[in-house]
Amino acid sequence: MTVLCLIETDAAGAADSSMRALVLARRLAASAGEDLAAAWFGLPETIDHQEMIDHQEMSAAGVARAYVIDAGAAYAPLAWARALGGLATAMPASAVLAAGTDRGNEVLAHLGAITGLPMAANCVQASRTSPTECALVRQRWAGSLLEDAVLTASPALLTVVA
Repeated sequence: MTVLCLIETDAAGAADSSMRALVLARRLAASAGEDLAAAWFGLPETIDHQEMIDHQEMSAAGVARAYVIDAGAAYAPLAWARALGGLATAMPASAVLAAGTDRGNEVLAHLGAITGLPMAANCVQASRTSPTECALVRQRWAGSLLEDAVLTASPALLTVVA
């Protein structure tokens, strides 16, 4: 099994919020003895001619496999969720994570709606307790409260505090 992390990009490459999500994804993968994969959406010209994200940076972050998905020219959250879900199924992924940004939350909410799986937002910690359960710590009430929770789902859908 694999833990899959959605990487959002900006002009400099991987967004800082996505790199923080990748740290939690790496810890979750390590708690279950799983591989870590990363995926990001790009335009055809960036896929063919220049990489938006440095593969050495991903390797240093513990990513075993990286995927660039042709997203066309516009942000389309439902299409992104379908593509991410297809990749997660093909791997197979035990968890799909994204940064808790507007885009990350929206894409994983769509993925949850498509698959019928629950999504946990604003996670600060996650570890696998069984093949279908994750122990979580989430921020609530604008960060003034930390909630301990258990998410029962496979794959687990999580966003990480941005």
